[in-house]
Amino acid sequence: MPPFDVSSQAAERRKSAFDEEKREEVTDQGRRPEDLSAEEREELHRAHQGLRNASHALESLVATEPLRGRWKPEPAPPGALDAARDDLLQAYERLARCHLELLGWEPPTAGG
Repeated sequence: MPPFDVSSQAAERRKSAFDEEKREEVTDQGRRPEDLSAEEREELHRAHQGLRNASHALESLVATEPLRGRWKPEPAPPGALDAARDDLLQAYERLARCHLELLGWEPPTAGG
């Protein structure tokens, strides 16, 4: 017999212990997403949607594909690029603020 239990029951116990540990970590750091009120979930949803919209707007300025036989994209004016990048940064900061205020989650750091 192997020195460890490889049964599905043992795997389930390990998973359950891991899930409980993760749940405690989230609770220690802040609130769990399922504990948010309807208004807080809506606020978080709007922050996520704002980041998606800002990302799509910037993408439309820098990653537009030409349509064969129809038109060739022109480079976006520098002012439009700057505004789109600023909007993206503001949307990210809003989302990070919502995560921190509502859930207690620190924003990720670059390279870590």
